[in-house]
Amino acid sequence: MKSTATLKVKLQVTEEEAAALAAVRVAYVKALNQTSGVAFATGVKNPVALHHLTYRDVRAATGLLANLTCSARAVVAEAYQRDPKPKKPHRWKEGAGVRYDARTVTFDLEAGTATLSTLGKRAKVGLTISDFHRQYLDGSWTFAKTATLTCRKNSYYLHFVAGKEVPNSTAPGVLGVDAGINRIATTSTGKVFKGGSIKQLRRKNFRQRRSLQAGHRSRGQRRLLQRLAGREHRAVEWKLWNVANGIVREAQRTSCGM
Repeated sequence: MKSTATLKVKLQVTEEEAAALAAVRVAYVKALNQTSGVAFATGVKNPVALHHLTYRDVRAATGLLANLTCSARAVVAEAYQRDPKPKKPHRWKEGAGVRYDARTVTFDLEAGTATLSTLGKRAKVGLTISDFHRQYLDGSWTFAKTATLTCRKNSYYLHFVAGKEVPNSTAPGVLGVDAGINRIATTSTGKVFKGGSIKQLRRKNFRQRRSLQAGHRSRGQRRLLQRLAGREHRAVEWKLWNVANGIVREAQRTSCGM
């Protein structure tokens, strides 16, 4: 069985490098939304067909390198394959991550360095490797040659995916899990994980956002909107983390190996 983990590593960037990464993020989101508009208008969801329809125009409009243009097209195609008949085009906000592949990013986690393609020359940045990250550098984990670039509060991060083979459990039992909305998860043993707190938080934040977004927004209101989004994201992540661990504990309690 393969175990996977995603490592979020903070980048050490200069002002010049930060500006280059900000520019590529803006161009990438523009490529996502331009490609999405074509996919919605034409009904084309096949990645190859969508590539032929959008590649030249998107590159000309954004200035992205070839591989990053193809990366954006792949992200859009995946979105329309998951939701093939949306009522309006899928749209990506300015905070969307940039998916890098083996040709657009190289990294050495042990040395704490990485290079990323931008709209100009490649940016060589430092990586902040903590003790938590080092536990995945013992040689037993294999890292995918890809990474996703994100930015939060003017700090840049790369998300790396690591995997390794772990022995299958010898326990004979099987635990079934049904996922839902009102009940985030229900196990076959009768354990229920409710999502009421998430729904309540989202309703509260929706009312606040609707009030703040009405009419002209001051700088303070825009900052509050950003804080609300971050607070909601962290609360949902915390809740799902607890649910996942609760499912694991239930499997251990009932000696389920699958």
